Amino acid sequence: MKLMPYTFVVLQYQHSPFAGERLNIGLLLVCEGRSFAQLKIRDSWKRFSDAYPDFDRNAVKSDLKALSVAASRIAKEGFSAPLDTKLWCSTAEGLLLRLFGTPEGSIVWSSQGAGVTHDPEEELEKLHSQLIARFDHVSSHDRRDDDDVFQSLKSHLDDTHLLAQMTEHVVHSPRGDVRFKRSFKNGIWHCVQPLSFDHTDRDTIDSKAARWAGHLMQAEEADENFQPYFIIGKPSNPSFLSAFESAENLLSSAPRNPIVVREEDSETIADRLLHAFQN
Repeated sequence: MKLMPYTFVVLQYQHSPFAGERLNIGLLLVCEGRSFAQLKIRDSWKRFSDAYPDFDRNAVKSDLKALSVAASRIAKEGFSAPLDTKLWCSTAEGLLLRLFGTPEGSIVWSSQGAGVTHDPEEELEKLHSQLIARFDHVSSHDRRDDDDVFQSLKSHLDDTHLLAQMTEHVVHSPRGDVRFKRSFKNGIWHCVQPLSFDHTDRDTIDSKAARWAGHLMQAEEADENFQPYFIIGKPSNPSFLSAFESAENLLSSAPRNPIVVREEDSETIADRLLHAFQN
């Protein structure tokens, strides 16, 4: 069978345009020579629910289903379009531009890739496995969450009155609200957020750090003064320590001068918090 050229685009979910992080949700492959245009979406959405508690999976899947139906219809019609958009409609990116316009909103996409294949359906499966499915591997160990990381700080505060005074606090700004799990006010708000980076892929580690750095960017325009603190927990898999260090650097350079401390050094934050609480 003759080799045919194809193009593909990885579709991504963007929860907030201010945060800047994206997670892959599907892959669209177009092969005009085989009248083929098909979208394959991810099977697991757990990473999205973990990253964004208010993630609306049904709404996103509904949008992707509508895109899939439209792409298949255009392929069956021979990618027919007005002459000035012919080149657009016969490529993956061109098809998306025709259906979506510019990549704005929650569904966006990366730059277009290309190749040749005997079988576009088989190529779609292979690319989806390489670029999306392989990152959904479930770890055999029990992943430590944010509350587990907080225990390292709690152990230094158990004999104080500070824990009883800590409460959830929301920082309001014109660009969006930022919610911190444990905070107290003494002159200004001291906002503590534990962050576990015990994940099994670099993408999730990068996205979590970018999300919180984005939150602090949003909070730059807040009227109130507050001091953010991050206690961060390392991944159990040493292969992802470089990703963890990058996340640490990103958080440290975020707006509002956050204090970022690894959980093994949480006594440092405990001392700072007690000093702020007592003075």
